[in-house]
Amino acid sequence: MCVILTSRPSSQYEPPDKELVKKGYDRFSPVYNELVEEVKYILNKGIKTRKIRISEIETRVKEFESFYKKIIRHKITKDPFEAIEDIAGVRVICLYRSDLAAMEKLIRSKFKVIKAEIIHDKRDGVFGYMSDHYVVKLAEHFSGERYDSIKFLKCEIQVRTVSMHAWATVSHHLDYKQEIDIPSHLKNDFYALSGVFYIADSLFEQFRDARERSINVLAESVEKNRFDLKQEMNLDSIQAFLAWKFPERKFEADDDPTPTLEDYSYLIGELRERGLCDYQKLNKLLNDSRDYISGNDPELFYTRTGIVRAMLYEFFGAKT
Repeated sequence: MCVILTSRPSSQYEPPDKELVKKGYDRFSPVYNELVEEVKYILNKGIKTRKIRISEIETRVKEFESFYKKIIRHKITKDPFEAIEDIAGVRVICLYRSDLAAMEKLIRSKFKVIKAEIIHDKRDGVFGYMSDHYVVKLAEHFSGERYDSIKFLKCEIQVRTVSMHAWATVSHHLDYKQEIDIPSHLKNDFYALSGVFYIADSLFEQFRDARERSINVLAESVEKNRFDLKQEMNLDSIQAFLAWKFPERKFEADDDPTPTLEDYSYLIGELRERGLCDYQKLNKLLNDSRDYISGNDPELFYTRTGIVRAMLYEFFGAKT
C-alpha cells in the first residue's frame, strides 16, 4: 500500500493533490473497514473469555476530509497510509477502571503493539481525563487469505471507562486539545471537572467491591444454611433466599436464560404488591404451598422465581 506525495522541504510544503489522495483513500478505505471489524471480533472474543466488563465497542474509519486535513496539518510528504496511525479506530468502553489493566493484557496478548500510551496507572501529569491508546497490527499467527489484505495495516485502539468517555465527549466540544490551550482563569475549573469524573470512577469501583462483598456474605449464609429471614428484601437478597429455599431448582429457564436478573426484580415488585416484603412471611407461605405446587403437575419443573409465582397464584389468584 503506497501513495506517493511530492517530497519537499518542510519550509516549502504545499498540500498534496486532493484528487490523487482521494483516489488512494477510496481504494483502501474498504480494507480499513475490514480491519476494524476483525479487530472488534478479536477483542470481543477475548473480552468474553476473560469476562472483562464493558459497556460497548465502537469502530470507525477516519473520513476522507479528516484524513486529508491531517496530512496537511502534519505536513506529511511520505505515504500517508503509513504515517497516519489512526485511520482505523476501535474504542472499548469499560465499566470499571480496574478493567483497563485487564484490557491491556488482552491487547498485548492478541496483537502486535507498535505504540502504547497508558494512563490508567498514572497518578499525575495527565491532561484532562483521557484514554489508554494503542497502535497495533495483527499478530503473526493471524495468517491465511482472510488476513492477507489487512495484516500489515495499523489500527488505533482506545480503552476508557464510561466516566472517561463522558468526560471526553464533553471536553471534545470545549476544543481544548492541550493544556496551553486553556485560558488561565478557566484552568482550575477545567481540572476540577476532570477530577469529578475521576472520583466517579473511584466510587463506582468502591461500590462494585462493596456489593461483591455483600453478595459473598449472602452466599456464605446460604452455604451454611444460616439465611437471615429478618433481613431486607432486595435484588441480591432475594436471589440468595431462593437459592437457600430451593437449591435443587434452576436459577434460569432452559429456553430463556437472558432476563433472569430482571425477572427477580419484577418478582420483588409482585411480592410487594401483595404485602410480602417480609422473608419470614414469604417463607411460611412457600412452606404451606409446597405440597400443592409439587402435586399440581408432576411434569412441570418450576424455576426458583416460577415456584414463587405459582404460590402467589395459589394464594392470591391471577395478577390483575
